[in-house]
Amino acid sequence: MGTFEDFIARTQNRLTNTRVERLKYVKDGKNEHPDGNGLFFEIYPTGVKSWRFRYNVPYTGKRTKFTIGNYPAVSIAQARATLYNEVVQSALLVKSE
Repeated sequence: MGTFEDFIARTQNRLTNTRVERLKYVKDGKNEHPDGNGLFFEIYPTGVKSWRFRYNVPYTGKRTKFTIGNYPAVSIAQARATLYNEVVQSALLVKSE
């Protein structure tokens, strides 16, 4: 199992704090902004901004989304750390059992 730095290094075009702050909801536009490793930033018509994770459910293979938390209560760093600590590590533990 790699380190947090290895996990984050596998992403391209990661979001920045400045970019996240400036993002607005676009009617009929792209409102999901990927950060890498299944993590993305979603903006709703109400103006709510959320960190979400897209993944395949084990055993069924169905794609689903998990909400990590709303921005700005959950920062980019917190969302990435939560993704790594809660989701990825637990999935690896389940896989190894």
